[in-house]
Amino acid sequence: MLAIDFPGIEMYQLPSITDDRGIVSILDQNGFLNFCIRRVFYIQVGGTEGRRGTGASTAIEIVVPIVGGFCCALDNGTQQASVSVDAGWALKIAPGVWHELGEFQNGTLILAMSDQAYKDVTVYPDPFFAKPKMPLDA
Repeated sequence: MLAIDFPGIEMYQLPSITDDRGIVSILDQNGFLNFCIRRVFYIQVGGTEGRRGTGASTAIEIVVPIVGGFCCALDNGTQQASVSVDAGWALKIAPGVWHELGEFQNGTLILAMSDQAYKDVTVYPDPFFAKPKMPLDA
């Protein structure tokens, strides 16, 4: 794991095996992939422009650039940051962390995994990860 001083974000270098046939990267369900995967999807980017994944969701998400890379803007409600993610790395985003993928390398292909099915996820326009819970009114 790459140390990132940003609550709600973890970045991992994927274990891989390289030989003259190419590279095999491994995503085992342990370590950073420590939840039951309920949804897998991919994002195929045709150019370098555009934005994807804008918002804060109720799900844990792991995004892995299979080809290329991207920059991810982050906001956890108390701080903002931006990280670059290239093939061979995985970015784990906690529920409530606002994120936006952009600045794609040409031809980027991203694999994404989530702990919630699509129909169960709620996406918010603002971060809610670090906001304190408010007591219920009596």
